[in-house]
Amino acid sequence: MQYVVYGITQNPETKQYIVVIPDEFSSRRSGLNGKCISCGQYNTSPAWCQSCDPWRTTQGWTSKNENIDNFIKELQFKATGYEKVIEWIPFNNLINLQEINKSEPGLVLATWDKGVREIKGESGKCIQSRTMSSVDLMELNYSTLELLEKFITVHMQKVYRIHGITQNTETGQYMLVIDFYNDKRKSVNGICGHCKRYNTNPVWCQICDPPKVDQKTSGDKNIDNCIREFQLKATSFENVVEWIPYNRLDNIKEINRGGFSIVYSSTWLDGKRTVKGDDSLGYVQHRKKSCEVALKTLSGSQTNYEFLNEVS
Repeated sequence: MQYVVYGITQNPETKQYIVVIPDEFSSRRSGLNGKCISCGQYNTSPAWCQSCDPWRTTQGWTSKNENIDNFIKELQFKATGYEKVIEWIPFNNLINLQEINKSEPGLVLATWDKGVREIKGESGKCIQSRTMSSVDLMELNYSTLELLEKFITVHMQKVYRIHGITQNTETGQYMLVIDFYNDKRKSVNGICGHCKRYNTNPVWCQICDPPKVDQKTSGDKNIDNCIREFQLKATSFENVVEWIPYNRLDNIKEINRGGFSIVYSSTWLDGKRTVKGDDSLGYVQHRKKSCEVALKTLSGSQTNYEFLNEVS
């Protein structure tokens, strides 16, 4: 590949010859990003110099696995911003580990005591910062580092925010440290009371809220398990499927009869789930008391569970 060469020089201490070429990042340098403390030039993104900072992130750490080290360093050299750096995260920096959502196997919630990378400050005076935060740990089941790199490249800018890689010191399992629903978390949705991150929908955190849905039993293990599976996949408060005791349905009246089902009108005394509020005032979970609903009998539901396909 051809490129412009300004000249050749020599380091007087090492005697190393050096080619002098144009700054490949000059088009991205701006006074709004602040100045690099190493080269003195304007940064290429807020508080980040593409020429100097990636090298610094590769220093002073090791996973004790040369292949993993080289893999992470390669990603670090490509980082275009401070918040986009992927790093090795010692497992002892991750505390309060808990598996909270069985619909996401191998996914664990933890607190990263060193904290996620953040840029703070106003334009031109930004600084690199760390904030202790909840993160998600996802087990790595990739057979090669090439597959892992492909996964990271595809997802880090879209679905997830990938902070780094760690290794469970008890099991030896490598894990990604990520924010699993980074693309859905927005300040207008409010803050999750459990993980302290922005919710993924108004007053609903996709990681923390599904496992906390109140469990009413139908008296049938298969039905309970099916409803629980629906609940763990719920993406919002309004979309939660639940067991509704029959005595919470009032004024039941037949309104239609077909070949395979009967439809009734009824009043649901507990009411449907709704979210009240707006982006400026915030949101709260709410029940619309005594709302009108329809009931539909499910053919064959007394003898088998095939009727569940109709609600899945």
